[in-house]
Amino acid sequence: MKNLDDVIVYGLGGDALMAPDHTEIAFWAALAGGAEGLVSGVRLSKDGVVVCSGRDQLTCAKGESKAIRDMSWAEIENVDAGLTFRSSVLDKDNQPIKTVGTDTPWEGNLPKKKALRVLNLERVLLLFARRCTVTIFFPSGETNLIDATIALLLKYGVLNRVLLFGDQAACEYLKKKYPDAPYVLIGPKGTDPCGQLSLAELIHASCLCLDWDDACHVVEGKVLFDEPLQSKLSKSDIRLILRSESMFFAPKPDYIHAIKGIKGINGIIAKGVLPVIQSLTPPALIVEDDFKGSKMNKNLWAAGYSHINQDTLIMQNDGLHIQINEGGDYSGAAAVCLLPINGRFDAQVDFHVGHPFQGTTFEMAAICIDPGYDHTNNSDLTTRNVNLTFDVHGAAPYASSERDEDDGFRCGWNNGFNLTKIDPDWQASSGNMYNKYGRDVGNGKADNPVGTLRLIRSGSVFATYYKDNYNIGWVCSGAMLVQNMSEDVYVRLAAKHWNKDGKTPPANDVWFYQFRLYQF
Repeated sequence: MKNLDDVIVYGLGGDALMAPDHTEIAFWAALAGGAEGLVSGVRLSKDGVVVCSGRDQLTCAKGESKAIRDMSWAEIENVDAGLTFRSSVLDKDNQPIKTVGTDTPWEGNLPKKKALRVLNLERVLLLFARRCTVTIFFPSGETNLIDATIALLLKYGVLNRVLLFGDQAACEYLKKKYPDAPYVLIGPKGTDPCGQLSLAELIHASCLCLDWDDACHVVEGKVLFDEPLQSKLSKSDIRLILRSESMFFAPKPDYIHAIKGIKGINGIIAKGVLPVIQSLTPPALIVEDDFKGSKMNKNLWAAGYSHINQDTLIMQNDGLHIQINEGGDYSGAAAVCLLPINGRFDAQVDFHVGHPFQGTTFEMAAICIDPGYDHTNNSDLTTRNVNLTFDVHGAAPYASSERDEDDGFRCGWNNGFNLTKIDPDWQASSGNMYNKYGRDVGNGKADNPVGTLRLIRSGSVFATYYKDNYNIGWVCSGAMLVQNMSEDVYVRLAAKHWNKDGKTPPANDVWFYQFRLYQF
């Protein structure tokens, strides 16, 4: 291996840096961030269900924990899996500092904030076992758990698609009872790595999992890969997977650099997918626009209105400003980046919202349709100078990172196609029958007016994130599968208001600042 392109990133509990671990959202977010594998711990419930968890206990209510083995699946699936999640901030070495988020954005069982649920292994296999490499970590001495897990793998025909991690006793049990199962030896921390590689060969393991501190050494401040292990790996069929008990979110960049050029490295296990991906393949800043001054870059942006009315005004004035007046009808405006973005991307934009309220929303979205023209003068909105590419949730298919009314942040998507109704007066409306939305996350109230929206894509999987007054570290606000999205997309910055529940559409002011687009 001459570079790091073929190193697999395995998300431990999904992307557990930015979403509650071992939840469906965290697993999808890991794939959106570029992971090719997922790691799930497993435990056995009182009634024999294989539960996805890296811990023996679950937090069932504030300050109350209960052992999984003492709970039925019916009890477990009612646990709020996002109850205690807080955002974390990493330093330049990808290590957490003491600063954490001051709210619990994924806490559920609140209005419009349904609780996340704990997953069982059956659900994970159905969703992901044919989409990526699912790896399963067995705790020590749990042969009943191994048997129940294998039964599920056989039931769904995925025994040869997973990797089963365990200590020497677990691997020898798998070798004897399930010789066709691919198992990985977990080398105990602090043991001789070459000896562990010899043991992995002896018991016919597929791979060896070692702690970074056993595979690498710090010599005069420089991280170096263990030379005897490197020599032995070069002659072995066993491949190495690295994890860390001390650098749990992501290994320090110096450690990743130390494995460059080392033959036999299979992958890296970490709770934080994006920091590892960015260390392996640093993203390039493709587009940046601070929206300074009053002249919009028409080579980069097309701006306009979604409907024939003059409720809305879009302009650039030291920020991309969308001003929406009180009253009137459904109305919105947007600027769409004219660059066709091919493949994986990471888009971010700062915002300020003046009047978050029911019946108003704004977004950063990926759409498939070129907006076609720029029209920022709204004085003649009496003809066909409307365009649903300038409409929040318009011009499906789309994937969006949203600040939803005053309820919080969420993801939104539509897997349909651009269904549009045009009335005789050229009033346009989207066919929104296929719109879907994630649950609201965090604080969307007026006391939280500034922050950053983020949208990441890898293949057909998208994930959304935000920062705000309560979280200076990223929080995942949702993830979605948008199969109909084309390989080339355009990024839309949009806001709107509408008549909700018979009430007068409210006024709002939304400013976007500092747009950044990265590609890998």
